Order: sequence, then C-alpha cells, then structure tokens
Amino acid sequence: MPKSPSMRPIPLFRPAPLWLTCLALAGCGSGEENPGTGAPEKTQLGAEALNQQGVDADGLGLYQEALGYFDQALEKNPWVPEVHKNRGNVLYKLNKKAEAVEAYRKALELNREDADLHNYVIEVLGELGRFEEAIEACLVSQEQVPDNFNAYLRRGQAHFSLEQYEEALLALDDASALDAENQEVLITRCKTLIELGFLDEALTDAKKLEESGSPYAKGLEQAITAKAKDG
Repeated sequence: MPKSPSMRPIPLFRPAPLWLTCLALAGCGSGEENPGTGAPEKTQLGAEALNQQGVDADGLGLYQEALGYFDQALEKNPWVPEVHKNRGNVLYKLNKKAEAVEAYRKALELNREDADLHNYVIEVLGELGRFEEAIEACLVSQEQVPDNFNAYLRRGQAHFSLEQYEEALLALDDASALDAENQEVLITRCKTLIELGFLDEALTDAKKLEESGSPYAKGLEQAITAKAKDG
C-alpha cells in the first residue's frame, strides 16, 4: 500500500443531484408484480449499495470480487470520487499499480482538493519508477493543496532519483520549511548536499539526525568524510 494516509475504503456518498436520484428511481424495480408475468420484479442494486458490497468484500480480502462491485457501481454512477478511490485501493492490493494510478486520477478529476488522492498518485508513481510523472503530480498537488507536505518531500526525492540535485534541494528546502524535523527530509537533504559538495550543511543535517537517534546518521557522516577526502 502507498505510505501516505490511510487507504481504508470509504462507504460514504455525497448526496446525488435530484435529477440523478429521479433517474435512478425510475430505473429500479419497485418489487411490484410484473404485468407481463405476474412475478415480482427484481429490484436492482443502486450504486451506493454496490459500493458498500465492494467495501465489505475488500474488508474480507476478496479483492477481485470487490473490484467487480466497484465497477458495477461506476457503471450506474461514475461521478462519485470515493468509488474511484476504493477501486484504486483494490487495484493496488492486486498489484495492478498502473491501473490504480488511473483510478486515483479519475477520483482527482472529481475532487481536486483531496490531499490523500494526490498522495496516492504521487506514491504509486514513485513505486513504479515513473519519477518525471511523479514530479508533475507533485507540482499539481502543490498548486491545488499548497500545504500538502508530502508533495514537496516526494518531489525532492524524485529529483534526487533522477540525479537532479539542485532541483531536489529546492524542493526539500520547501519541505523543510513545513516540517524541519522530518527524518525523510533530513536524510534526503543530507544526501543531496553531499552530492552537491555542500559538506558543512550536510554535516549539520547529519548531526540533527544523530541527535534524534536516527540509524542513518553514522552512515551519512561517513559519506561526508569520504566525499571530503575525494574532494
């Protein structure tokens, strides 16, 4: 699962527009007798009920079955971001990460200010090694959810993975401004400073990590020493 906030399925729905409610009611059986056969009509499950069945199946670890329910729910009502999000979560659990990204992106089209959705896209793109796309997703998140710390951190890490160290440092400095004591920020920033040859600053970050008891501090200090000798 992506490391960002909880990915528990969400059963809640926002109220549907009146026209959509009327349409749904018109399309569902009422349980009354079918004039042609005299047998009761079969009541069709609505999108909300199908989503809930998907949530229940997901909770039982029946991911393929859950996916089927979410697909049916979206056939009935494709405008509910929570269903796309739930579908993405199940696809991720099925190790269909590229498809999960697309599901999260569809959810984002319907709810652009959901920080969790932005983070899921960013995290999974990073896991797939699609760092350029991850950077773009981070920039979009920063525009739409300016206080999303994860977007700054992951952008810095993606730039670092691409060996774009100056860009990485800029992003990590922004992340540090939001959370100066964050371990991932300090570790990645220290590595970036080493690559850029800013060893005094790197040592400062390494000392902060050492004071916090980080197991990475010693290795970073050794890397700084080795870089200084090479320089």
